[in-house]
Amino acid sequence: MEEELKESKKYYKKYGLELNRIIIGEEVLIEEISTKDKEVNQLEYNLYIKLPTRNEYVNLAKIEKDGTFSLNEEILESEEYTDEEKKMLGDMLNLLGFEQGENDLSKIQEQLKEIEAKTREEIEQELDKDRQKDDEIKDDNEEEQEKEEDENDDKQEKDINDDKQKEEIAKKYNVNSKDVVHLNTGYKKLTEDRTLSGLAKWAKGKKDVYVVADKKGKIQAVLERKGNEFEEVEHNMQQIHGNVPSVEIHLINNNKIETVKPLKIYEIDSNQAFATIRNSWGELETIYCRKQEGREEYFGEKVPEMSGKNVKQQNFDERSFMDTKNNSGIDLARKADELNIAKDHDDRGIPSKEKGVQVEEINGNNEQNRIKEKENIEEDLYKRLGIDEKMKANLMPGQLKYLEEKISDQAEKIQELMQDDLDITYEQAVEKIEQQEKTREEGGITPGENNKRR
Repeated sequence: MEEELKESKKYYKKYGLELNRIIIGEEVLIEEISTKDKEVNQLEYNLYIKLPTRNEYVNLAKIEKDGTFSLNEEILESEEYTDEEKKMLGDMLNLLGFEQGENDLSKIQEQLKEIEAKTREEIEQELDKDRQKDDEIKDDNEEEQEKEEDENDDKQEKDINDDKQKEEIAKKYNVNSKDVVHLNTGYKKLTEDRTLSGLAKWAKGKKDVYVVADKKGKIQAVLERKGNEFEEVEHNMQQIHGNVPSVEIHLINNNKIETVKPLKIYEIDSNQAFATIRNSWGELETIYCRKQEGREEYFGEKVPEMSGKNVKQQNFDERSFMDTKNNSGIDLARKADELNIAKDHDDRGIPSKEKGVQVEEINGNNEQNRIKEKENIEEDLYKRLGIDEKMKANLMPGQLKYLEEKISDQAEKIQELMQDDLDITYEQAVEKIEQQEKTREEGGITPGENNKRR
């Protein structure tokens, strides 16, 4: 039945049909019911809506001869569907119930005739256009790929030359070449508009700088290359927090924030520091740090290098976060408090763009961050119902308002529950709120009841 329906009504999916109260788009199909009388006002239709969990169409209602909906409420009693699927179907029925009324069947019939008039030749022409577009995209992709391959070849050559220089320096200072980093101090920015050479006095005016450390991360020398020679730079940075620092650095990297322990940390001034860490490959990396006022705690970001894996500067939003004109030391201390809340919520499963804490999740004040979190929860709740942006765009204003208010209310209740109960997980909170609503509906309004009351 499903394949037959898809094939016979493929035009309906592609071009869409408009009812007086419902927009029929890619997720909805209409099937004309055969009748002896083919007068327009005697036609009836079955309304099918795609069930996201199964990627199949379900007969949700019949459009009667007078244009009213006859809801298929029996489907909620079927053992074929899970409780979650029945909840989705119940919400769909409720939406249809709210939009009950007469529909312009003559308008539907006109659109059906227009669609069915499309010839196979016209469809083939459209397919040819699609194929031509695909070929153009393919050519563009191949050209872009060739360009990337050329850039990769240049980068590999630079990396090889840089590795040779690092080995030369490592041999002179009796360290491993993994403990030599070639910093990009003059071109890649750490704040909105300043590089390391504009933030640290010892790096001012220097664009070709190497940092040499021992296996414990202690800086042995800072070098500047001049031609084929390397000269030591007087950096005047004092090691602080001891040989085994117990301080934490909240490291901003690719929009994520992770807390790391430094190998060693050096003071640039009372508000800034320079730290060493090791990456997952055992290579030395350096971090530019800003101190939180009143705390032995820092926010930091990796200093970009001239070659290797760590060559890119952070995006503008992350660099803006590290800029003193946007966040003072006091502001950073508040951000750290917000970070602790965000980490707790991430551990308990509150949804976000990806695992871990992103900069945007702590960038505002407490209320702004809470609103951002609520938006993520609402997006998750829509996904659980199988409703995407296209489906929302196809709803009439009354339907959309009902749905938005319902989802917003659920999200607020989930946030309040997780704030009051620090041990509950997100999934447990969602389940509890759903159970509360189910109990309320069983004692009050049930799917289709809105239709009957009208």
